[in-house]
Amino acid sequence: MGLNSFKRLNLPPKYQEYLTLALEEAQRLQRLLNQILLYAKPQILKRSQLELNYLISEMLDLLQTIPCAVRKQLHFISTPTPVRVVADQDK
Repeated sequence: MGLNSFKRLNLPPKYQEYLTLALEEAQRLQRLLNQILLYAKPQILKRSQLELNYLISEMLDLLQTIPCAVRKQLHFISTPTPVRVVADQDK
């Protein structure tokens, strides 16, 4: 907030550049702090019963669209019987 108050001043170009740099770094540090706080925050899991063969098949479809996987072959051999787990599908 203190840096933002300097925006109102008529600063020479050299100092305006320093201010811009300082504001960008402050924003970067704020984003980093937010990520650290999210990591430390207990996660709320939305657990449900999932069938692993289906979940892995879905994930493979998505993985094959990622640029680094385009020329790679991914093979998944599913189990003959369903495998069910309780988990958060998004995590």
